[in-house]
Amino acid sequence: MTSLFGRQSGSDASHAAWVVMAVLVGFAPVQAQRVNPNATGGPVIEESSEVTNLFRNAEDAIDRADWKLAIDSLSRVIADPVGLRKSDTDPTLYVSPRQYAYEILASLPDEGLKAYRILYDGRAKRLLDTARRDHDLDALRLICDRYLLTSHGMKAAHLLGSWLLDAGREAESLAVLDDALLVYPDGGGAVEGIALLRSVAMELLGNPEGAIAALAGARLAMGDADDEPAAAVDAFIAASRGGALARNSRTGSDACASCWTGPGGGGACTGMMEAVVPSFAEHLPWRRAIPSVIPGVWPDLDALRPDLLPVTQPLVVDGRVFVKAGRECAAIDLQSFAVLWTSPGYAEGVVERSRGEAKIGTSERQLLSDYVTGTLTSSHGLVFNVLRGDAGVEFASDGIVVIAGRGPRARKTPADSSNRLVAYDARTGEPRWQRGRSDDPDERLQRVQFLSAALGVGDDLWVPFEFSGDLYIGVLDPANGELRRRIFLCALSGRTVDGSAALLCAHSDGTIYVPTDHGLFFAIDADTYAIRWASRYRVPPPPPRRRNFRAQQLPTRVTEWLSGPPVIVGGTALLAPSDDGRLLAFDRTNGSVMWELPRARHRYIIAADRDNVWLGGEDVSRISVADRAPAWELPIADMTGRAVMCGSTIYVPTRSGLIAIDRELGAVTDTYELPSDQTPLGSLVCSSGSLISLDTSELRAFPDRDSYGVTLAAHESDMTNVSVAIRLAYMELLRFAPQRALDALSDIHLAESADAESHRAYAAHLRVEALKQLGNAPGTPSDVAIGYLRRAVAAAESRRDRIAAHMALGQKLRRIGRFKEAYRTLFSLGASITHDDMVDGASPPVQIDARTAIGDVLGRIEPELGTSERLELAEEAGVAFAAAMKQLASADTRTTGVHGLRALADCAVLGGWDQAAMTALGESEMRRGRSERAEQYLVESGRRASQRERT
Repeated sequence: MTSLFGRQSGSDASHAAWVVMAVLVGFAPVQAQRVNPNATGGPVIEESSEVTNLFRNAEDAIDRADWKLAIDSLSRVIADPVGLRKSDTDPTLYVSPRQYAYEILASLPDEGLKAYRILYDGRAKRLLDTARRDHDLDALRLICDRYLLTSHGMKAAHLLGSWLLDAGREAESLAVLDDALLVYPDGGGAVEGIALLRSVAMELLGNPEGAIAALAGARLAMGDADDEPAAAVDAFIAASRGGALARNSRTGSDACASCWTGPGGGGACTGMMEAVVPSFAEHLPWRRAIPSVIPGVWPDLDALRPDLLPVTQPLVVDGRVFVKAGRECAAIDLQSFAVLWTSPGYAEGVVERSRGEAKIGTSERQLLSDYVTGTLTSSHGLVFNVLRGDAGVEFASDGIVVIAGRGPRARKTPADSSNRLVAYDARTGEPRWQRGRSDDPDERLQRVQFLSAALGVGDDLWVPFEFSGDLYIGVLDPANGELRRRIFLCALSGRTVDGSAALLCAHSDGTIYVPTDHGLFFAIDADTYAIRWASRYRVPPPPPRRRNFRAQQLPTRVTEWLSGPPVIVGGTALLAPSDDGRLLAFDRTNGSVMWELPRARHRYIIAADRDNVWLGGEDVSRISVADRAPAWELPIADMTGRAVMCGSTIYVPTRSGLIAIDRELGAVTDTYELPSDQTPLGSLVCSSGSLISLDTSELRAFPDRDSYGVTLAAHESDMTNVSVAIRLAYMELLRFAPQRALDALSDIHLAESADAESHRAYAAHLRVEALKQLGNAPGTPSDVAIGYLRRAVAAAESRRDRIAAHMALGQKLRRIGRFKEAYRTLFSLGASITHDDMVDGASPPVQIDARTAIGDVLGRIEPELGTSERLELAEEAGVAFAAAMKQLASADTRTTGVHGLRALADCAVLGGWDQAAMTALGESEMRRGRSERAEQYLVESGRRASQRERT
């Protein structure tokens, strides 16, 4: 027999499981105390006319005692419960018509109920036998959904609830048990057993009052019967309160460390990430510029405030970080920070031109406020993103992005408000499919407006969208994006949706939670696609007249909550709705509002557990669930991204650095100043031993101070793992252990894969860096050091590494007195590169022209040369000048000649050949009618001649 207490060990757990599962009776659920919402009204939840007619037919048939027709009509509702019905007890709640149909069936007289069981007992019995034989949860769910009032219904509900508890799915178990008791209040003779299971579930979900009440009800129902089952549950609760058992498997940081993905995380994670103490260093290797975003705009974005934080947040899945920029997505290996792929297609930069004027445009606003296009999600080996339906972009000569089709005369179509949901292959970045705006008349989703990226649950994708003034949630096929079904949520009654506020859904324990930002909150059964309940928490005021999204300005006042998914904790669904100034806690079982709190100076939920909710914004606070009041509040100035909880620490990014706060006490435990080459951090995630920051321009990772040992152990267990080897090599270089870095890279095996080329290039770069460190290490014999640096030159594959290795070799040769070799090495490097190549300047992140840097070093070497060496090198420069002039004279080789002359001029070589090269370039430009460029060359030639005369 399967153990109910799969997370316990020992004979006590087995005995407790046996006695609880042996009982087959239950107790009616305890209703939670709720706070009444403002009022009813707002967007319309429509009842299905077909379902209404079926209920009418059933009522007429019952009046005539036509049990067959009544049962058939009600069973059709149960099989396909379309729409919702307003609750008889609370006008702000809507329930599934399935529940109402079951209530009518349960109220039938004995002959009607007997007729129902004659029709369906056989089916239920076969399903129950199959479930017991094959441990088939789906068979039990089918009984609970379709045949609950048969003689076998409560047995199935009890068994399913027990198996779900054993699997750690407490909320789903409680929902099954509560649903059964709502339509079958006497429990069919199973009062005690159901109550005991409910008691265990509520204790695990963090509802101690409910657990005690359910246990007391079970004991009351048993009367003088054997108290052993209740005593076992009592002992279980005591062990749980003593900390011997995990109350909720989904609230621990270890469970969430690998699954948290920011706003698109799906709600299953409560925001508690793994503990990381970040390390900061100059020239941090784990940083990547975001593709398609013009650098240098962060953090100097207009009106950056706590209500206008970067919308893009890292999506971390299977050791990869997925980021969004403009219209492109990119995948970056979390260990090595190699760019694995960038999605094809054009990308929209930060600056755009509209009506012929350069200005900060829509793209910046999208980076700060468009959560619909700024959020990524992932499932089924795919990455999902929503794209606006623009025709394309062009680049003007000065690099300003011009959005095609956006002028005042641009043709408008009925699909202008629509967009596209795009699925990229997570391994390669290739688009697999897209749905939405299209010229294909057969596209069913052609004119919908998607309101978030897709949430993957089981074999389905769930995505909310607006169509023709109504809100729906669509169920798509992950293989091709085909619409499997659409579930109507509500009619907006003339209200319009905010095209930039994402309706991020959550999934937990078989239920999809869907916000609407119009005063309604929905819970949908992921298996049956039936709406379980809807809760109206406010009446949204009529929205302002809708403006074109691309023309809207940044808000001038603080808005409500920032977009984020519901957070599911125990038996509670926490919602920070973008259309309301309150934090709302809903009972997951029936949708009633359990409690509410004013938003105050908060903007988003950082994390939550059964006892506390941590909120971020202009204040960072811990809210006690028991007291409904702040346990502490800490004002934060100049926040630049969303805060994150890592272990027992909350990290808050600000313009001045990173603040670390104790999550229990609210005390600042540390303040980190960023290195001089770092800009302020963006939104944060802790994963895979790093604190990850994503702002509008750059992705960065700061490794944990203690992650070296973990990375070393992972490498020793599998020395062929490329990502781990690359990360270890980086860490060894930061520890100034270059030989160990080379050793880490020596055994890697680059198998054929989409990532192999990126990893190979990064491994080559690290080898160059390690050899440079070895060549420049103090105390290394000169010949050995030169050998290392020559190996670095040979190992270099990228232009940047080749330049850096040659520069290191030339400078080392100079330091050991081999001036002529140093001069030749650097001069040959200058002749082989272009004026576009750059190297790091003296004050990062400033870069300078590589030839200028080479010329500066050559100028320092010149007085260190002997007379004969200077003459010899000047003669070699003259030979190079003559060859360049010969090439310049021919139309076929003119470009090569210009390149050679510019190399001589830029590198300021011996013998005055740099001045001669400048003069030759000036005369060439003059002959071609380019007087301005000719003048520049000739003036510089004269300046250098004057300088030589003075020296």
